[in-house]
Amino acid sequence: METIAKRLVKKGEKIGEQRGEKRGEKKGETRLLWNQIKNKFPEIDETYYDRLKQLDTKKIEALSLALLDMQTQEELNQYL
Repeated sequence: METIAKRLVKKGEKIGEQRGEKRGEKKGETRLLWNQIKNKFPEIDETYYDRLKQLDTKKIEALSLALLDMQTQEELNQYL
């Protein structure tokens, strides 16, 4: 029979694993989007990457879709 302590440890491990996965996914999405931004706007300053890292997942997703239609870096400024 499993003890309460073991169940709590397992629950804590699961929560920690989920948080780590979310952070990793966000980091990967951010990096991929940054590479796409640099490809579209090669002269972009690295400070934009710092701004990009501050966005939440929903904003990253919105920006990734909007980037497809962007023509100028000024349009990117509206998101960052």
